[in-house]
Amino acid sequence: MTETNRIEYKRELSDGLEKDFIAFLNYLEGGIIYIGIDKEDNTYGLADATVTN
Repeated sequence: MTETNRIEYKRELSDGLEKDFIAFLNYLEGGIIYIGIDKEDNTYGLADATVTN
């Protein structure tokens, strides 16, 4: 999945993250910020990132 105007990946929490949250809050359709995933779909900070249903 690639980044779009409604999807953003953040490898880790940072000082500027609140600006991204505010931008999505101000956007009419909102958005999703994934923390712990970089732009190449690598995961960070989790022992097991397996998704189960």
